Amino acid sequence: MEKESNKLEWRINKPDGTSEILVPESGPLVPRVWLGLKGLVGGIILKIWKFWEKAWDIGVAEPKKVIHGLKVGVALSFVSLFHYIRPLYEGAGGNAMWAVMTVVVVFEYTVGSTPCKCINRATATFLAGSLGLGVHWAAIQTGEKLEPIILGISVFLFASAATFLRFIPSVKARFDCGAMIFILTYSLIQTWEPSHGRFNFRHPWKMYLRVGVSLRSCAYCIQTLNGCLNSEIQAPEYLKKHLSNPCTKLIFSASNVLNELATTVKTMIKPSNKDSSTGFEDMQYAAQELKNALKSLPSYYLRPQHRHWMVLPLVTLIFLLIETATKVEDIVDAINELARLAEFKPVIRVNQNEPSNKLHSNNRPSNNE
Repeated sequence: MEKESNKLEWRINKPDGTSEILVPESGPLVPRVWLGLKGLVGGIILKIWKFWEKAWDIGVAEPKKVIHGLKVGVALSFVSLFHYIRPLYEGAGGNAMWAVMTVVVVFEYTVGSTPCKCINRATATFLAGSLGLGVHWAAIQTGEKLEPIILGISVFLFASAATFLRFIPSVKARFDCGAMIFILTYSLIQTWEPSHGRFNFRHPWKMYLRVGVSLRSCAYCIQTLNGCLNSEIQAPEYLKKHLSNPCTKLIFSASNVLNELATTVKTMIKPSNKDSSTGFEDMQYAAQELKNALKSLPSYYLRPQHRHWMVLPLVTLIFLLIETATKVEDIVDAINELARLAEFKPVIRVNQNEPSNKLHSNNRPSNNE
């Protein structure tokens, strides 16, 4: 290569001692790009063809490997039925995912390797589970502030130690799968609380759904009430005054009952019996008083200045208030059932003469519960 007149030239030295300058090809750009792209695509297709040709040769030479692949596919398809068939999924739930992971991890080509990996997995799961539960119990005894610190340090130490052991040749040859499962299991036992907190393995999730349905139903009534209050058609003032007191009492008592129920779910303390709860009794009494006031409305219809269509929004509002009180009763029943299934802590009276809505507990559950 020589540099002349600020230009680069490529030369080829011939055996006879002479040299020849290489002149770059000239021509349209599109044909050259097409040829380059064609060569690239052709090279990729050729490599794919060679790969499949090699895979075919391996399958013909060792048909047992093809059969092993089919076995894994059949096993995964079988355990996947727990996700695809609704009755099976409702019985097994999300735990069916562990069956998929087990097939992928332990299914080996040889008969001896599969039982060996199964033993590794079972042993590692048992050790990690036992150790995880023990460390979690010890961390809880230290209090809410130190608990996450201890759990985080334990995950760091055990994960680091198990990962280092995988580099030891004797461990890697026999227990590599077990060490990996140990790390996975121990870590999962620490982002998932053992036994779902105080619920153990009886988490009443369906009852929470029932409480949610009752709350939504009550919220719909309240939303409709808001529409009645903002209606353009308003009842006469003397009718409003006649019903304002019982309406106010019902709203206030229902609000107290809902606040008490919210505290019950938040603190996981058993609610007062609805038959002896002061707030619940007040709500029932206010609802009955409102019904009685509603029955006295026909005597006002005889007034000459009154129009019947002006009473409709007020009557609708009263019926919605009574319906809201009924919805609150449904919420009370749902939360009472939830407290029974979840085994909420019993209330402890600070003073035996205090009403039930002022009950406390000396042992409130932690946030993790």
